[in-house]
Amino acid sequence: MKFRFLATILAFVLAVSQVSSDVAAADADQRPLLTILIDISNLTPNYYRKNGKLVGPIPEITEAVVSSMGYSVKFVEVPWAEAIGLVARREADAITGVFLREERTAFLHYPEHFLVESRLSLVVPSDSELVFDGDLSVLDGQDIGAVLGWTYELFRKRLKIHRLDFRNEEVLVRNVAQGRIGLGIGDPLSLAAYAEEQGLGERVRLLEPPVEITPLYTAFSKKPGHDDLARRFSEALKAFKATPRFPEILHRHGIGR
Repeated sequence: MKFRFLATILAFVLAVSQVSSDVAAADADQRPLLTILIDISNLTPNYYRKNGKLVGPIPEITEAVVSSMGYSVKFVEVPWAEAIGLVARREADAITGVFLREERTAFLHYPEHFLVESRLSLVVPSDSELVFDGDLSVLDGQDIGAVLGWTYELFRKRLKIHRLDFRNEEVLVRNVAQGRIGLGIGDPLSLAAYAEEQGLGERVRLLEPPVEITPLYTAFSKKPGHDDLARRFSEALKAFKATPRFPEILHRHGIGR
């Protein structure tokens, strides 16, 4: 009898828990959904795939902030040039991992606060004799590999440099390692990770200091009302940065150690 009573109580508790879970899921499903575009390329450590899941400070911070505002989020991974076109045509709510560029303010609402900073460094073959101490003039006359569709402040400088575009950083660093090009630019952690994955880690050398340190934003399309959405996102992001979760996310992905 006692066993039956306990079994009945346990079943009741499990049933209540299941109902609570179902209600919570239903509530989450009823939250307004924001579609946010992100580049299909990995940009380790800021965003990348781990066990098939999109992770990194950019998607994790963005989702946490959007959730605190009462929204759910759907990240859509597309090539960068396509992402810019979609958000410019207001076919998505926002784009994340984006630099602030004057020409983009025509179709994007930028929040006041940014997610993280992007550091871009130069990469050369390991046997290269190029020395870089921060003086950009040593790059005059150089061919520099970059990723197609990405913008870089380096190429806006008054330097006589020629940009060579590659599909992504994986292909870019492979061409540097194999000596097909003598110089590339990209996120140092991302380039190092791609080089190691391809067994080319000892064939490239990353130069310091970085050539660029640039804020990365989640910016909103100019759909009606999204100017206010960008403002509220900025306020929520500022508050989130003051919580322990913000540095925890950065440290978990190897940033700020």
